[in-house]
Amino acid sequence: MMNFSKRTTVKRSEIDGLGLFARIPISKGYTIVRYLGDIIDGSQFDATYGKDGLGTYVVGIGDRVYLDATRWKSSKGRYANDARNTRFANNARMVTRGWDLKTYLVAERNIHRGEEILVSYGERYWSQK
Repeated sequence: MMNFSKRTTVKRSEIDGLGLFARIPISKGYTIVRYLGDIIDGSQFDATYGKDGLGTYVVGIGDRVYLDATRWKSSKGRYANDARNTRFANNARMVTRGWDLKTYLVAERNIHRGEEILVSYGERYWSQK
């Protein structure tokens, strides 16, 4: 099992609320952190967030399959912000691997110590804001 705890920290973000930051330099292609949460299906998503709803810590990981980190406050991945409409640029991406749908944030470029880790939330998220 990978130890992600020493690579990142959660602190106040210039973008929005809390953010995820690199405690050490992170190389391009490196797995930064696992995004932990409850796997829910489309009907559970609709019942919780409405058919056109939006879950703040919910990530689509398949066809009407979602990873909901709402109850997982210790899941550092949920604190990654999106750089959209800011002076910053996203430097990581979400990757879902394997039959068990484990989801990770992976560095898209070298990330400096102290830099905020930013990932695209996708068009669906922003179209519902």
